[in-house]
Amino acid sequence: MRWFGKKVSTLWIEDSEGRRHLTEEGKRKFDRWEEEGKIQRVDCQVHILDPAQDGERVETWLIGADGSSLDRETYNRLRDERGHLYALIHYKAEEKELYLVAKPMWDQAFDAFNR
Repeated sequence: MRWFGKKVSTLWIEDSEGRRHLTEEGKRKFDRWEEEGKIQRVDCQVHILDPAQDGERVETWLIGADGSSLDRETYNRLRDERGHLYALIHYKAEEKELYLVAKPMWDQAFDAFNR
């Protein structure tokens, strides 16, 4: 695509069902813009390890939005280099508790779970 004579890369593509997805180049641009402070990420991928639910699942959480339980400070403190977060589920007296943890701690728990 060209914009005022300059080649501009496409950030979004549509699949056969009309859903929009970021291209790989689009993801890199958004990551660079976030690092430069031009934009703030509004959602993130959270990898959740839940022993009662057959292991790992991934959810998308909103950051700092109304009703969100994830504040921006926690996100900035615990995110990895891709902007992802990691959580462990712990069951205590049949009550489910979720803990956000740093990726190395999550990796240790994941390895122990898969032994």
